[in-house]
Amino acid sequence: MCKHRTTSYYVTQILTGHGSFGSFTKRIHKTVDDTCASCGQRDDPAHVLYECVRWGEKRGRLKKLLGGDLPRATEIIGEMLKDRETWKAVTTFMTEVMTKKEKEHRITQG
Repeated sequence: MCKHRTTSYYVTQILTGHGSFGSFTKRIHKTVDDTCASCGQRDDPAHVLYECVRWGEKRGRLKKLLGGDLPRATEIIGEMLKDRETWKAVTTFMTEVMTKKEKEHRITQG
């Protein structure tokens, strides 16, 4: 077992889609729409990882650490498993973004 390959609450949210995403909160009837508060697009894990301008700076740092573009959603877990550095870079990005998203979601939902 590799100790560095543990998931967290926030990483699990992105990998499963069960978290502070409009797509999920709408599905469970917590919110009435599934749009991203930052850009108005459908808010789901792929949007957070690859599209939302709000996370562009963090995504840029992650791309730089990985040496290029982010792997496609269907390949991201395989890429994460390559080595310790990749695992840490991707999970740090996921944790930072989801921590912020969840905090803001709690504020807006009361």
